[in-house]
Amino acid sequence: MRILFVSNWFPYPPDNGTRQRNYNLIKQLSGKHEISLVSFYRREPKPNGARIDHLRGYCSQVTIAPRLRYSGHTYRSLYELLNRRPPWITLSWNGEIAEMVVQNLSDFSPDLVLISEVLNLPLLDQIHLNVPIVLEQFEVGVIWQRVNKSRGVSKKRRIGAQAILKSYLQQRLQQVDGVTVPNDEERKIYLSIMQQEKNLEVVPNGVDIELFQFNDTLMKSNVLVYSGSVMFKANLEAVLYFLKEVLPTIQKVNPRVTLRVTGHVDQAAQKMMADFNSIELTGYLQDVQQAISSAEVCVIPLLTGSGTRLKALEAMALGVPVVTTTLGVRGIDVEDGKHVLIADSPDEFAAAVLMVMEDRKLCSNLAANARKLVEDKYSWDRIGLKLNDFCERIVVN
Repeated sequence: MRILFVSNWFPYPPDNGTRQRNYNLIKQLSGKHEISLVSFYRREPKPNGARIDHLRGYCSQVTIAPRLRYSGHTYRSLYELLNRRPPWITLSWNGEIAEMVVQNLSDFSPDLVLISEVLNLPLLDQIHLNVPIVLEQFEVGVIWQRVNKSRGVSKKRRIGAQAILKSYLQQRLQQVDGVTVPNDEERKIYLSIMQQEKNLEVVPNGVDIELFQFNDTLMKSNVLVYSGSVMFKANLEAVLYFLKEVLPTIQKVNPRVTLRVTGHVDQAAQKMMADFNSIELTGYLQDVQQAISSAEVCVIPLLTGSGTRLKALEAMALGVPVVTTTLGVRGIDVEDGKHVLIADSPDEFAAAVLMVMEDRKLCSNLAANARKLVEDKYSWDRIGLKLNDFCERIVVN
């Protein structure tokens, strides 16, 4: 089968959640099918030859175009809103991609078009695809969460934005033949919009279990780790919450405990964390395995956000015990006390971290159980097979 894969992010290197997902799904699908990749790139220099050549190891063709930057409050934004279109989607769309897709339809003759993320749905406004279409990774939960958490005027505005997005999605989703969601939360949102479950499949996020090797050596480093760029609002919010509300309680018992944060950091985030001397900002790391596996506990104190937490799956694969909020492992089939410890208040979170650091048997059990869960349900080869079977059913039907 020939698959045209339209990506919202350039998938290599796989250094954020969507890139990791797209890279690994392309890698898995390419073992059975021929892939042509059409991709946006954004917030970065144009991908160089080495990055493109790497993807050509899995894709017969790779074509790219820049994603446009959405600037927010403009007359064009107002025009889109008045026409019931979400401007944060439509005004960041670059029509060059549509031209590339048209060329692929002619030259590559795909049996299936796989569109990654709702941000690529404007493609359906520009051209008519005469082949089956799968929207891969329907994910809008963060917008629904913001509505639920907001109040007053802010809530009214967000309810309006949610209504416009819902109307837009109802129209576009009628044009696709299949949809994947990363977890059950997104599945419920999809059903609230479309009122039907036909050709809907839960395809979770995963982890490369060959790259993230299990280490059963229990660390006693007094280092806690949070993996994720603090340039992303949800990550910054989580880290600041932990530094202000949780870490001081831990340090009353063990003053040597520090927090390591991996991932991109900008000057604004550095300034917000300047007053905390128990934090290590590693910056972007091409390989995060050592930074995570040398920590004693992985903490995931997320308060907002959606999707499946790759940071949790990576720590679980490496054998690093995880202490998390409920939101931090949403979409992962974990059991509190068996695979991870879940705590949703500052005092409970601090107590859970100290419990893991002090109880070696608990630490060992959490690590072993979590690794087994990852191997059984969240390895990319298993997930790739699930997506492959779904795509083949869509084409046959």
